[in-house]
Order: sequence, then C-alpha cells, then structure tokens
Amino acid sequence: MSWQIVEVDTGNVVSENGRSTTLPVDSVEEVDRIAWPIDASVRPGTYRVTMKVVGSDGQALSTNHTDITVR
Repeated sequence: MSWQIVEVDTGNVVSENGRSTTLPVDSVEEVDRIAWPIDASVRPGTYRVTMKVVGSDGQALSTNHTDITVR
C-alpha cells in the first residue's frame, strides 16, 4: 500500500508513505491514514492524492486518486 501527494503543476511530491502488510482474503483493515497539515507555507494550487494497493506479485489491486485545491 502506498500513497503520495503531488503538486500537479510542478510534479513536486510534497508527502508520501508506503507500508507492507498481509491481509486475509475479503477483509478490511486501516493500514495507514493520510494526514497533511496545510499551513501558510503551502503554495496555492492543485494537489493530487494518489493511493495504490499492490499484491505480492506486484500487480495493482486497487488505485485511486483525488484532487485538492489549496487557495
């Protein structure tokens, strides 16, 4: 499982994390929580949060993203 937050205009990665875990089939578990303090030093613009889960064979099991606009 991995995630990253990227500034869309520049491609700059502002935060990221990845973890390895083993889950039973058809189960649900919170492995990580994305927390990004958006303080005054963060540049205005669009940021993409991308999340990915891969299997033990390296194949993507799930991918998702959402955009956040900082003003």
